[in-house]
Amino acid sequence: LEFRRVLFRSVLPLSWVALSLIRVLMSHTTLPGPADRMGWDPQMAREVWGFSKWVMASGLPTFLFREGDRLLLAMFLSPSVLGVYMIAVLMLGAVQAVNDKLAAIVGLPALAEKARESPEALAVAYRRLRRPIDVFCVGWAGLLMGGGPAIVSWLYDARYQLAGTALQVLALNLLAVRHTLFDQYLLAEGETRLVFFRSLLRAGVLYLAVPIGHALGGTVGAILGVSMAYLAVIPLVLHLQAKRGLLDWRQELRTLTLLAPASLIGWCLPMRHLAVGP
Repeated sequence: LEFRRVLFRSVLPLSWVALSLIRVLMSHTTLPGPADRMGWDPQMAREVWGFSKWVMASGLPTFLFREGDRLLLAMFLSPSVLGVYMIAVLMLGAVQAVNDKLAAIVGLPALAEKARESPEALAVAYRRLRRPIDVFCVGWAGLLMGGGPAIVSWLYDARYQLAGTALQVLALNLLAVRHTLFDQYLLAEGETRLVFFRSLLRAGVLYLAVPIGHALGGTVGAILGVSMAYLAVIPLVLHLQAKRGLLDWRQELRTLTLLAPASLIGWCLPMRHLAVGP
């Protein structure tokens, strides 16, 4: 009853329902060609299930990994310190979101097209797509490693200084995030089982590394444990890339050389006077 009351008092939910109904009706009545109808193709069903079962299975470890830092750190840190940590997470997330969009919106369609039309050129396309992503992620990793405290000092007062240190540590995540495109490669090849095992490895390392890091290094050690979960999958990704002829060690090393000058630029950023807030 309450749902019906809310639904019919608001124009927005009604507009969503109406839009969906119109879209369904128009797609069945106006599009050329045979109309949609119920059917069952056993071979197609097996192919879809073989592809999607590992995607569905990876949902739980992916969720446990994405939310695990907050679940675990809430056990070891005070609410105020956890709030400061979340500031660093949100700042880093803005950079990471750009990489994820590039990999999913640009990378996956391009790799899927190559996998269908010219599989022999897939490795070349993958390495070409990796170059701008590597430069973006490694450049930002170095900048935040060197300039995390300075960046935070210009946005927040002295009470949030820990966010600068957390940002420096979490910037290590970008060294692993740059390999996100390889997930899109595996999806384009239909190798969803490996995506599941990668997600499982990250989640497993996270739930081990954060408590161990806190026991050894306190707050900073716990945050470093979060970054270790990201970095732990890099050897697996490099191994899988090498088996598929995707690994170019020269490109890997050239990209990592950007870390030092980017860190130097970040280190040179001026610190604002850290006044204590009200």
